[in-house]
Amino acid sequence: MQYVCDAPKGKTWFRIETEGEAAQESRLMRHTVEKHFCREREKAVQSWRPEQPNAIERDIGLETHVQREMPLFLTFRDREGNALATAMLPPGGKDRGG
Repeated sequence: MQYVCDAPKGKTWFRIETEGEAAQESRLMRHTVEKHFCREREKAVQSWRPEQPNAIERDIGLETHVQREMPLFLTFRDREGNALATAMLPPGGKDRGG
């Protein structure tokens, strides 16, 4: 997980970056963040168009592309690390519509 920002009363937002972290969040919060995370990640991977599709280096830049294209999945934690909430924001945390 990647630190995003602090919140009042010792709470913190973190970005969920891997399928394993999404699975753990699903277990902790008893919801389906893992399913949504995996679906959005797969959509981002499928949208990847490497410059040289047949070259051995074709996947260089894939992870950067995925992070840029998929929504942000965030978890809200208290001081002890307990999961309090989960959020999904548009890619880059901003609405692309304007």
